[in-house]
Parts: sequence; structure tokens; C-alpha cells
Amino acid sequence: MQSVYLYPSLLLIRRNGREPRSGTTKPFQQFGAPSFPDSLYHFIPQPVPGAFKPPLLSQTCYGYDLSGIDVEKTNRHRMSLQWLLKAYSLYPGQKNIFFNGNGVVLTGWRGRRSCGSSFANGLTEDNIRNSWEPALEHFKLIRKKYLLYAE
Repeated sequence: MQSVYLYPSLLLIRRNGREPRSGTTKPFQQFGAPSFPDSLYHFIPQPVPGAFKPPLLSQTCYGYDLSGIDVEKTNRHRMSLQWLLKAYSLYPGQKNIFFNGNGVVLTGWRGRRSCGSSFANGLTEDNIRNSWEPALEHFKLIRKKYLLYAE
């Protein structure tokens, strides 16, 4: 169940369009990359059922093991950006390639340009969520006429 609860948050973290945590015994419970600081938790992707050829096969990856966290308390029943913010802070080199196909990417996520500038400007997760409010309120107005039941 831990993987299921963490999936929405960790799915956003990708390296070259591939998931760096496949090939482990804790899928979607850890994340990392070979380029992150070697003082962090480490794991080595290996062939496992469902991931016979993981992208970072046999490479030591450094990052975070989230298998022991209280996801309900940490994520408060929502997708969390904290791990994406952490990956962004650890990303070596030019931060401007973090959101494109040359590095960790948000594929198909609408608004990735504004999200990228939010990260570059040092906004917190709460700041980023607050910036979504006007669009969310507009969406709620539009969807209201399609609801079958009262909220």
C-alpha cells in the first residue's frame, strides 16, 4: 500500500523520461540518481519481475527511502511536491534542464513551465499550491453544472 500512496508524488520524478526507482524491491517507495550526493541512502537497480531491464541497471543511485514514512501524515491525503522539490534541489548542473527531456522531467504535466519557474524562484510547496487556486476555483465553477450530487 505504501507504493500506492506514494505513486502520485514519485511519478513526477523521472530521469530522461524513465523511472529511476524501477528494478528495486521497493518500487515507488524510493527515488534517487547516480548524480545525487553519495552521503544519501543508496540502492542499486537490479532485474526484478516487472522490470527486467531497469534504466539504471547495476548503477548505484543515491536518494531517499520513503518506505518507512507515514504517508497520510506527510502527504495529508494529496499528491506531495516535496520529493520533486528535493530532487530539484539535488539536481546537479543547470537547473533549467530539470523539466525538459535532458534531465528529470514532468512529461505531459500541464503547466510545467510555470512549475519550473516556481521551483527556480525558490517557492515552497504551499506557495506553489496557492498559485493554483485561481485556476482551481475557475474549474470548480465550470464543473458545478455537471455534478450529479451536491458537494
